[in-house]
Amino acid sequence: MSKILLSFIISLLVLTGCGGGSDSSNNPSDSSNTPPEVDTNLLSIKLPTVEGRELITDIASLDLNQDGVNDLVLVRIGSDYAGDVYFQALINSGNDTFEDQTSSYFRNVNFKGYSWVEKIYLVDLNNDGKLDIVSHHDQSHFEEVKPMLQKLDGEFEFINLGGFNDIGSFVPIDADNDGDIDLMVHMIDNFNDPIERNLNWKLLVNNLVETGSLSFSLGNGAIPNFKGLDNSTFIYSPAVLDINFDGLNDIFYGGPKYDSQFVDEIIPYSVLINEGANSFIDASNNVIVGSLGLTHVREISAADFNGDTYMDILISSHGYDSGAFSGERNQLLLGDGTGKLLLDESKQQPFNYLGFTHSHDFGDIDGDGDIDIILSDITGSDVDGQAPIQILLNDGNANFSRRSTSIEIDTGSPYIVSTKLTDLNGDGFLDLVVGGDDLKHPAVVVWNDGSGSF
Repeated sequence: MSKILLSFIISLLVLTGCGGGSDSSNNPSDSSNTPPEVDTNLLSIKLPTVEGRELITDIASLDLNQDGVNDLVLVRIGSDYAGDVYFQALINSGNDTFEDQTSSYFRNVNFKGYSWVEKIYLVDLNNDGKLDIVSHHDQSHFEEVKPMLQKLDGEFEFINLGGFNDIGSFVPIDADNDGDIDLMVHMIDNFNDPIERNLNWKLLVNNLVETGSLSFSLGNGAIPNFKGLDNSTFIYSPAVLDINFDGLNDIFYGGPKYDSQFVDEIIPYSVLINEGANSFIDASNNVIVGSLGLTHVREISAADFNGDTYMDILISSHGYDSGAFSGERNQLLLGDGTGKLLLDESKQQPFNYLGFTHSHDFGDIDGDGDIDIILSDITGSDVDGQAPIQILLNDGNANFSRRSTSIEIDTGSPYIVSTKLTDLNGDGFLDLVVGGDDLKHPAVVVWNDGSGSF
């Protein structure tokens, strides 16, 4: 959730009666759109907590100690949105327990200053076979967390960006198709002036392949900037994919409008098409068909959901970040093979519920060879607060069936802020890791029984 107190929000939700108690005349819903709740009894484990760093904004899975099993990195901040960002390293023991070894893996990384990291990308920046971390901020007009290299022993350290400090928020992309990872960077200039506010994009070109060492230079191509109020001010988890099949990676992103507070208006998605020679163009109107956008995009992912070899886009949104927090419908855009992304209404039914959807992940959770989806909701007009996880099972052609699932997270209704699918016990099934917003709703692992139930 954006920088307002989740605890305040939940209290307000109780007072206003939303999360299922909204006026049905304003939020139409038919009974066929409400899936049966699944009461699961699978065991879950609570992950180690960090005092003063209870809210978990993102979760990543990688093998930190090279023992053949996946470990976890949790991005944390205080429940009151105060204090420095905190990266927690949890080593998987292999017997369904995790040990906090943050002091070994992030001991030389000093996260000074307030930094809201809403997503981390795992990429190999220096081509040494180790996954590095690129942090992305939802908006950047303040100090950002620089990318981190993973050394041979697994420990992380900030990379040397040369003179490129306080340049903005990072998106990893092989922009020039030379085999190393470059960095697209966005920065908000004049943030508090809605007329002069400017979303400024730049490209930092990785010189690794050309010079043999990791260094960055400013790309000399043209990249569009977006001035004024009627643009995405906060940008969440941009997706990198080759939209038009020219061998060059493009960028898809979205986010809410902001004018001293979030604005309750639909904002179109944005598509930056890579033209080569370090240049990008705004092709949003040419690429997106059938969708006007959403009010407050929260997470975006690219995958081939219907098995036609063309990349599709999954967008989750929680809608207007104020008022009754009634939520917003999520969307699936399908690649049509011509460089366009289409909203196919015949595929949308499982996404057409009002949920305050804060995160998602995808993978083959039922072992049938196609890509399924997990959506997590904090609240919403069509969401039972006791069943915040939506499981969308794929038939292989992007026809999804949805069911809501209860997950035990300590006591009370679970407020899930982040979601990750990964196999943590080596049984070949993707388990579910969810991160809450305080000590009452901590991070837990819920085991997959092999059929897609948790």
